[in-house]
Amino acid sequence: MSDPIPVTSRIMRLLQWMAIIALNVVALFVILNVSIWGYYKLADFKSKNQEYNKTPMRFKQSNEALQQLFPNFSKEEINQLISDSRRISQEYDSFTQFKEGPYKTKFVNVDVNGFRLSKNQGQWPPKKNDFVIFFFGGSTSFGYGVPDNETVASHLQEILTAKINLPIKIYNFGRAAYFSSQERILFEKLLVAGHLPDMAIFMDGVNEFILYDGEPGYTERFKKFMQNADVPIMKSLLNELPLMKLISNRIFRQQDKIHDSSKSLYGTTLNDESHLLSQVIQRYQANKKIIEAISRDFGITSVFVWQPMPLFGYDQTHHIFKNFDYATFSPHLKRGYEFVSAVQDFREIGNNFIWLADAQRDIQEPVYVSAFHYSPKMSEAVAGMISEALLDRNLIPPHSNIAPRIVSMKGVEAPIVSTSSSTSAGTSLARPQQQTRERAVSPDELGQLNILRQERRTAAGQE
Repeated sequence: MSDPIPVTSRIMRLLQWMAIIALNVVALFVILNVSIWGYYKLADFKSKNQEYNKTPMRFKQSNEALQQLFPNFSKEEINQLISDSRRISQEYDSFTQFKEGPYKTKFVNVDVNGFRLSKNQGQWPPKKNDFVIFFFGGSTSFGYGVPDNETVASHLQEILTAKINLPIKIYNFGRAAYFSSQERILFEKLLVAGHLPDMAIFMDGVNEFILYDGEPGYTERFKKFMQNADVPIMKSLLNELPLMKLISNRIFRQQDKIHDSSKSLYGTTLNDESHLLSQVIQRYQANKKIIEAISRDFGITSVFVWQPMPLFGYDQTHHIFKNFDYATFSPHLKRGYEFVSAVQDFREIGNNFIWLADAQRDIQEPVYVSAFHYSPKMSEAVAGMISEALLDRNLIPPHSNIAPRIVSMKGVEAPIVSTSSSTSAGTSLARPQQQTRERAVSPDELGQLNILRQERRTAAGQE
């Protein structure tokens, strides 16, 4: 009869088996995660290859199409501009979620105070003797894809300076993916900080329909951050594993299917989409009214521009990015512009509202450097149309080169506005020829302007 196996030996064998099983489980777990990671990478690679054959939102390097938009730029300069534009990073901003961070390159420069530089940029804080304009909007206002001196804001400053005998200084607060709600909040923040402009211009349209739900661009990320704020570190690390992501995605897909089946999706019918678009317009008009009310109390002239965009009133045969997948990226944009254009009351919501949506109907050349962003010529054209409207409607104060009222036998006639040949919608986007100023501003006029400013700033608690 053999000796029984000692207890210690049995325990050792059990521990060995347990160690082998545990090692295999760990190895299997690692192999599974690596395999899933590899699957996701392969799928991403295939997706990028498929996207490569599609029209991109923007070009990554100089080509013949871009060279015709930048005739005075070399191939190397275009590549530098593209690089400068692509490396812009965004950072956190209170209340509005995000903004372009301070940035300094050859063609794109963002001041630490949050505005993009223009040609002959004014100092910050602005001088009291300058006529100060804050310019708000999304990435088209910021001027993605063009140099600092070719943005709408920069051209508008140059055009108005040539027409008015006062130092015009425009501060470009355009920011990527901003819509009217964020712009209103940014405007309020600047006023609370004590920065009072003479005029505030808001150029919108595109992002109102891209962000149709009224939520800023990083809302989902902030939601996830808040949901995970109290999650233990180990659980957070586990959630980042490919296997856990795969399981979570499958669970969420099932939940989404249940959720989608229990609600009516916007866009499934024309009536549903019309309701959505009506809500977008109501939100925009509400923001406009709030801005106007605030501006009145602070003595600021508020101006609103409904911007041109490539899917409305533009001959697509000349659009370099006509094959971009707009329907997927911004499914309500084209329909949204068609919707508001059919509403005559919307196009005439005040003397301070400038409708430029169809200002490019007769343009017969490429005017977009990407799927949405204006070329230098288009930026200047938009600026020219804004300046014309500001002067024609007397939104710029009477110390401009507007001729005085003429008294005749017929009575008082309307003032004659002297305008340069700034670009308007037409068959060509030729550079505007700037005329000489008609007359100098008198000391009395300048003194009156300073008195009005002092009264405004005193009323606002500013000295």
